[in-house]
Amino acid sequence: MSEKDLQKKLDRCLADCTVKLGAGLGLGIVFSVVFFKRRTWPITFGLGTGLGMAYTNCQNDLRTPYLLKRNMKVALLSPFCPVHSSLMATHSVLVDSGSSKTAPDHHAS
Repeated sequence: MSEKDLQKKLDRCLADCTVKLGAGLGLGIVFSVVFFKRRTWPITFGLGTGLGMAYTNCQNDLRTPYLLKRNMKVALLSPFCPVHSSLMATHSVLVDSGSSKTAPDHHAS
């Protein structure tokens, strides 16, 4: 992993941590005021939850050295999905060595 990639991942981790801590703090304050008679443990719980989520996301991001990107050219249609089965009724998809061609269905009138 290059130094630029590491710097980008660390910047994302810091931004994610800031957002998650802010959301945890905000939810903790709301729950503390509305439901728990202004006690401090909901705020602490919210901050801890936000920090734990940010740490887990950062750990997963730093452990994966490369993000695999695929260019999906062929969509496989499932006969069990109602949307796909209606598509299959109008068009049949022929898959030949990675390329997809659509042909009209000769059974439909």
